[in-house]
Order: sequence, then C-alpha cells, then structure tokens
Amino acid sequence: MATKTRFAILVLLMCLLDARAEEQPSPILTSLSSTTISGYVNVSAVWNPSPPLRFDDLCRALKERGFRLRKSGRHYLFQGSGHFVLYLYKSGPFASPSQVQDIQRFLKHFP
Repeated sequence: MATKTRFAILVLLMCLLDARAEEQPSPILTSLSSTTISGYVNVSAVWNPSPPLRFDDLCRALKERGFRLRKSGRHYLFQGSGHFVLYLYKSGPFASPSQVQDIQRFLKHFP
C-alpha cells in the first residue's frame, strides 16, 4: 500500500511541476511571427542533367586535342608537352560528372 501511495504522490508532483514549466517564446520568435511575405514566391527548382558522357569519348576528345595517352589497366594518363598533366580512372563505361567538370576546368587553362 505504501508503494502505491508513493507512486501517486510522485505522479501528482510531476503533473504540478509540468504545469508550471511553460515555455516562454523568445523575443526573436515573436518578432518573426508577425512577418509575412506578400506576393508570389517561386520555390521551383530546375534540374536539367546532361546525358552521360562515355569514358571512351572523353579520352578520344582529349587525344584529338593533342594529348598522348598512356594506359595501365583502368588508369589513364594523358601527357602533353613533355610531362603528365591529367590522370583519370575508369570505373565504368561512363565518365563521372566530377571527371567531366575537372576536364572542363583543365581545358580552360590548357586550350
């Protein structure tokens, strides 16, 4: 019987403490709550992925620009003007988007 009484008192105290612990809104939240956006807000996104580029086509384009290819397994080294300037790793039939971006940046510096 004493255990039930203790439990009831404990539940009653928790309810009383919980009732007094009300959350006060911060001044930042109250100032932002009255802010409204009027007009039209465009939240659409445009996703226009380019078709995947075949890795072999990428290598062919680099060779057409005058780079010599040295290949060892899946490792592709392109040489231009006497030293290695570009390294690619073939992980599948298509070039990864990061490889295409890296080559685009590279070709801006070495046209």
